[in-house]
Amino acid sequence: MQLSDAGYYDVVVSNGAGSVTSDPVLLAVVSGGAPVAGALKREVYLGIPNSRVSDLTASANFPDQPDLVDTISSFEAPRDIGANYGQRISGFLLPPTDGNYVLYISSDDQSGLYLSTDESPANKQLIATNPSWNNYRDWTGTDRRPNGENISAPIALQVGQSYYVEVLHKEGDGGDHVEVAWQKPGDPVPANGSESIPGAYLAYLSSDPILI
Repeated sequence: MQLSDAGYYDVVVSNGAGSVTSDPVLLAVVSGGAPVAGALKREVYLGIPNSRVSDLTASANFPDQPDLVDTISSFEAPRDIGANYGQRISGFLLPPTDGNYVLYISSDDQSGLYLSTDESPANKQLIATNPSWNNYRDWTGTDRRPNGENISAPIALQVGQSYYVEVLHKEGDGGDHVEVAWQKPGDPVPANGSESIPGAYLAYLSSDPILI
């Protein structure tokens, strides 16, 4: 099976009485390891003070020694879980149709959203940042991000292609959350409070130990 085989498929069963077509089902194909659809990988690094992503990446434990590894079933980490930690969320976006997509990130505290041009992490690029704390699922508010820093430029994606995606998030103290939404081709801008990207469009590699 090739990466180009990924996409939505249905099954047609025919006999003398006619035919029946199933609902479309997503087939995810990701290179390397065992692909698991419906979730992203989350790695948590504890005991790191301050609130900037650079505090996470400067830690001696990042990226190879997380304190916790688990999965999330939508592009949204658990909320209000503690203080002085950082996390990396990674996996693959599986776009349902061809076209231009706009991605949105919101977090407390700082975060960065990376997207690759294909399934390889080596080709990831920073496409949006949340410079400081913002409210939960605040996709378009301009407090502490007056230039829409948390919103990507339109990015052309293709159905059948898996795109590596990654979030780096740092929490100091107070409330904590990070989540990502998108505006699919033809959709309106997401309203503040609307849901993050659901698991139907996500996948991760199970080659590393995962708690499910």
